Amino acid sequence: MEYKVIRSKRKTISIRVKPDLTVEIRAPYGADQTIISNILEKHSAWIEKSIEKQRSLPPLFNPTKAEIEELKAKTGAIVMPLVEHYAHQMGVCPTKINITSAKRVFGSCTSKKHLNFSFRLALYPHEAIEYVVVHELCHIKEMNHSKRFWAEVEKILPDYKLRRRLLKEKI
Repeated sequence: MEYKVIRSKRKTISIRVKPDLTVEIRAPYGADQTIISNILEKHSAWIEKSIEKQRSLPPLFNPTKAEIEELKAKTGAIVMPLVEHYAHQMGVCPTKINITSAKRVFGSCTSKKHLNFSFRLALYPHEAIEYVVVHELCHIKEMNHSKRFWAEVEKILPDYKLRRRLLKEKI
């Protein structure tokens, strides 16, 4: 199996199958090649499964720069009022909100309470966008996907599982 090793100042080893089906290993500077090989062997079934999953994903929407700017504006116009509404309702306060060009995630929340939303959200139903906003706002309270996190999401959106499924529909 071919793979690329990226060494950095970190403590753990991670494996990622990228959209182009390449396998990427992130490892600490001092990680021995034998350890990396053993981890790859141990997780070979997961890697194969992940490659198959990547192959089954729809091709990425590849808009022009003008389309991206238009979608960013549209996403911002939808997301900003939702963030304001739900943040007030939940008693949280994001420090920054960005509309990004992320391809495989719809949103993220940093430890500094910065919220990021992909412009691709504009291509989904309003209910799905609401779910992503609430999901990311809940990360301000719980920076994980624990039972407490999901209880927070459910408190605001009791039908969150239905809304989440809307994001899995192919665009």
